This record gives sequence, C-alpha cells and structure tokens, in this order.
Amino acid sequence: MSKVYEYLFIMIALISGVSIGLYTGISYNPKANISLEVQDVPSADKEVVRPVQDIVISKVQDEKDVVEVVMSEVKITPYTQLVIKKNYKKCGHDSLDAMTVPIELINFSKDDLQEKYEGWEIEMFSEEQVILSRNIDSNCDEHYMIKEEDGKVFVYKELTENKLNLLERLDLNIELLAEEDRESLKSGVKLYGSEDLANWKENYTS
Repeated sequence: MSKVYEYLFIMIALISGVSIGLYTGISYNPKANISLEVQDVPSADKEVVRPVQDIVISKVQDEKDVVEVVMSEVKITPYTQLVIKKNYKKCGHDSLDAMTVPIELINFSKDDLQEKYEGWEIEMFSEEQVILSRNIDSNCDEHYMIKEEDGKVFVYKELTENKLNLLERLDLNIELLAEEDRESLKSGVKLYGSEDLANWKENYTS
C-alpha cells in the first residue's frame, strides 16, 4: 500500500508541475502582448472619420478661393453698359450718360480702366455694367445766360459765375423790347435747361 501511495503522490506532483508551467507560459507569452497592442492600432484600410466642423470649414475656404480667382478675371465685354456720372459742384446737379462700351475698352480689367481714366472713380465694375464718376468744379451743361453787349444779344453756356462759353448770337432788336427787359439783358438772364432756353427765344425772337 505504501508504494501505491508513493506512486500516486509522484503522479499528482507531475500533473501539478505541468499545469503550473502551462499557466505561466501563457501569462508571459510575448506574442500575446503583441497581439493586444496591434488591436489598438487602426489598420491602413480603415476609414479615418474627420469632424463635420473641419469638413465644412475646408469647403468654405475652397469656395472662397474659387470666388477670388473668378473676381480677379472680370473684364469688360462687348455687352457691358458704360455709365458716365458727373457731379457738378457749382450747381449741385448730377448727370448720367449710359452708352454702349467703346471698342477700345473691351477686355479691359478694372486696373486697366482705372489707369486709362485717371481721376475718375469706379463705382461699379462687372461684366454687365461699369459706372465711372467724377466731381467737376463747374456748373452742369444745362445752365445758360442770355446777355446784351453793344446792342447785340448773345447766348452763353454758364460754366461758372465768371466763365461763359459763347453758343450763338440772336437775331433780336433790343430797341423793340421793354425797358425792364433791356435792363435784364444788360445784367444777363440766367436760364436752366434747354427747354427754358427754347421758350425764351420763342417769346422774344418770333
């Protein structure tokens, strides 16, 4: 019986030793640790998700860059309307003249136009319309003066108070006019607009 117990004790000791060895090997196996570490690293094929905010900001920036490039390439075309705006400081009137763009301005950029029209302000520049404006230190073209000099009556365009441009001489005998009208002509009769000028001439020369 003692030998039987001795054999059983030896078998139990061997089995325990093998079990402990297997357990220890598994717990300290370097391959097992490497496997765990690899699982934490995303694979090369895995899609990286960007935050929505980053995507939106990137898209807006790209669109802004495109708009800036397009704007820098705007040029005058044969279908562009040219508007000339003059602000007359003496009388406070404005004039606007809209016209088809001259041939020599076609394909001009904003910088080209500013170089050609030095002293003018470009209020608008697009393929549809270009507006040029300028302040002028005189009256507009609608100011007239009718004045008698040495018995003759002349029509002037009044640019400023002291600057007149002769337009025409009227066939008018001042001796046939009333005294009040002759005195007015000596001082100068001021009229505004071509319609008022035509009415005055019709009343006094017909």
